[in-house]
Amino acid sequence: MTDTKPTEKSVEKKKEVTKLKGKFTIMDLLMVIMVVGIFFTLTLSVLQTKKYEAIVRESVDDIITILLAMENFRVTEGWDAFDIDQLNLRNFKSKDFVYTLTDTAVVATTNNLVAEEKTYFYDLREHRFRVSQNSRDIIEDSWLP
Repeated sequence: MTDTKPTEKSVEKKKEVTKLKGKFTIMDLLMVIMVVGIFFTLTLSVLQTKKYEAIVRESVDDIITILLAMENFRVTEGWDAFDIDQLNLRNFKSKDFVYTLTDTAVVATTNNLVAEEKTYFYDLREHRFRVSQNSRDIIEDSWLP
């Protein structure tokens, strides 16, 4: 028959294991910090994208206002406006974009969203919105009508 009486060594090991069970180690702390960091990184990028989208959508409303004012100017004056100041528009929703008028487009430009200048425009010949190639990382085509 085998001896079922525990030895001193096995009792000592059990005590060590129970002591470690209740301790919070540095590895546990690092894992928690890593998980929290990943969560915040993903959450902040989604929130930043939603913020950019809201700003661009407000700016689209401003461009539509400019287009309506251009049509009104064409009807009343009989010729096209060549400068945005001729349209007498002052109340834009988006304070982040600066609008310019060219013979082929109404251009919205910003350097408030990121350090590098970003633009999108409404093409007057094709009658549609477009995003400049260097701005596609911040402004998505799906945000434009």
